[in-house]
Amino acid sequence: MTSDRFYQRLETKEGEKKIFKLTRARDRRTRDLGVMRCIKDENGKVLSKDAEINERWQRCFSKLLNCEVMEDYRSRVRECSERRLDP
Repeated sequence: MTSDRFYQRLETKEGEKKIFKLTRARDRRTRDLGVMRCIKDENGKVLSKDAEINERWQRCFSKLLNCEVMEDYRSRVRECSERRLDP
């Protein structure tokens, strides 16, 4: 296809729709890939609403920052080492 024909097609109503379609597709591809679209809660239920996802992350980080996870980890390590010591 020559460039003249290409530009003629773009000047039509259909060509205009294609341009917007391409633009939207390119915009979607350039968005941040780090954005979470869904995440599982503590019970394994999939959360997809932004508010639910934000609350889940808030609980997760609160737990991390309050050292509950470290205490849980330490107790698991103690249990494992005690099992190894038991004959």
